[in-house]
Amino acid sequence: MNGGINWIAAYNYLFASLNSENKDLYVGGSTFCRMAQQVDPGSPRDTA
Repeated sequence: MNGGINWIAAYNYLFASLNSENKDLYVGGSTFCRMAQQVDPGSPRDTA
């Protein structure tokens, strides 16, 4: 299974997080990296 990541669960988590009311529609940079790290702690960190 692709590096041990359950991609369906990861997508569902990110979709629910991004599709919440009262949240910005665009998520990028360090905010996106922090969200990705919640799914896969080995994800790269935003160094900018």
